[in-house]
Amino acid sequence: MTTTGLINQVKDTPLPITSLKQLSELAEDGVTILVQRDATVNMACVEVAGRTFMEGNYWDFKPECCGGFHYVLAKSHGRWSSAQGLADILATYLVTKGATNVRIVEEAYDWRKTLNAPISQQEAKA
Repeated sequence: MTTTGLINQVKDTPLPITSLKQLSELAEDGVTILVQRDATVNMACVEVAGRTFMEGNYWDFKPECCGGFHYVLAKSHGRWSSAQGLADILATYLVTKGATNVRIVEEAYDWRKTLNAPISQQEAKA
């Protein structure tokens, strides 16, 4: 990929959710929570309406690994210990903020192809 192509891809990537206020603003009818998993490297990503809420190793999916507003969410709606558990908590939260028909969709993905993944020297040369 060219430098220009990478810059354009970054520009088009929605910013991650960084507060409960931002999460609340996504509470609308038919909102989708996407749970992506890459079992080959034990990574997962949870998105709400196309914006990343949390991404990391399977064992990182608990409020203690992120802190901040994640603690507030856990205190008000319960702890989670998996990507699916987080998706369930997010769905409950969004419903309390007025969302209806919240969908949780699960799919496999290749974590290595995300922007957050390290690129090996071999892949960089390709």
